[in-house]
Formats: sequence, structure tokens, C-alpha cells
Amino acid sequence: MSQRNRRLSVAQEIELIHQFEEENLSFPEVVSLVGRLVELGWAWRMPPLYQVLAHRYIEYGYFDPREYEEPVMRSKIKIVVNDGKITRIIAEEGETDVVVQEEGGDTTARFTASPSRSVAEND
Repeated sequence: MSQRNRRLSVAQEIELIHQFEEENLSFPEVVSLVGRLVELGWAWRMPPLYQVLAHRYIEYGYFDPREYEEPVMRSKIKIVVNDGKITRIIAEEGETDVVVQEEGGDTTARFTASPSRSVAEND
């Protein structure tokens, strides 16, 4: 698709995303936008609607799946330690359940970490 191959500025791409979310794009423009997001690897980091469209358009043959590789998303967490004790666990994206366990098998603490909070719930 020629429009998809045409390079847009970041500002133009963001404007297209806004137009898409306001339902102001034609079908070819939506396909072009999703193709560009897939090409950049952004589609997999966007809200679920974009991911679903990307998968569907690849499935329907609009894009060659060999040209686009969906990155493997890994959760990233930060463990904050003070005097050898875990004081906080912070997740970069989404909620992450963390269990701290002694090597012998006893659970010492359970955490649910998210970007906005982390809470230690001692057993």
C-alpha cells in the first residue's frame, strides 16, 4: 500500500491515532495506520483494539507476517532493598504478583506490584 510506505512525521502519526480514536478515518487509512504501528513495533504496546486489528489484518493478508515480528513482552520489576530486606517491588507495566521465598521453601512475603503501588503482605 503506497500510503503505508510513505513516511510520516511522529506528529502526523499521532494525529492519525487521534483521528482513528474519534472514528474519523476511512478503512484504507485505518489499515495504513495499523500497518505503520506494526512496522514500528508500537501496535503490540498499544491498547488491545490496536493489537486485535494488527492480528486480524495480518491474518487477512493485508500485511505479510514474515515482515513483522511481534516482540516478546516481558514484565520488568524493580526490587528495592534496605539492609538486605525487600522494602518495595515496583512493576513498570501492569500488575505483577511476586512471592519471596526462602531457599528452604517457606514463603516470607507476597507482593502485588504495579506502576502506581507496591504492597508487602507478610504471611
